[in-house]
Amino acid sequence: MQYWHLCSARLQRVILAAHDMALRRGSPAIDPEHLVLAVLALEDCTASRLLAQMGVDVQGLGAALRAQSAAGLPGLSAQAEPEDVRFSARAERIMQATWLEARRAWGRRAQGSAGGRIGTEHLLLGITNPASGVRLSALHTHGVFHGELAEWVRRLEAAADGGEAG
Repeated sequence: MQYWHLCSARLQRVILAAHDMALRRGSPAIDPEHLVLAVLALEDCTASRLLAQMGVDVQGLGAALRAQSAAGLPGLSAQAEPEDVRFSARAERIMQATWLEARRAWGRRAQGSAGGRIGTEHLLLGITNPASGVRLSALHTHGVFHGELAEWVRRLEAAADGGEAG
């Protein structure tokens, strides 16, 4: 994966969990639903905490995504290596949007890429970014929209006093 070295440890765990889930479901590539389910399974990541703070019914969202994708929650193993990870075309567009969201955040915080990490909050912004062309109806029906989420992330950034996001 091109930007693996810039991913926070938690984002790396999310991606590897999504990869494991995809493989268990017989898919050679990660789909967007796998990414969201992996975020929901990793309760100590920034994206999962943000969803809870926003009042999102995280369990209901997970159930809707599982029904939509017919997949179970991922185990959080890290058996794969970054070079083994493959993304579907839809998930690749999300990862590109995630990279752009992280770069925007670094710009707001006056950090270059060397000083920043791509966190799970950037992944969630990438997933909901309309420019990715990917729309997960389960997110919308549970009240997760890019604009509101971006505002929550900006507040989180403003309150951050350093440390690793993820």
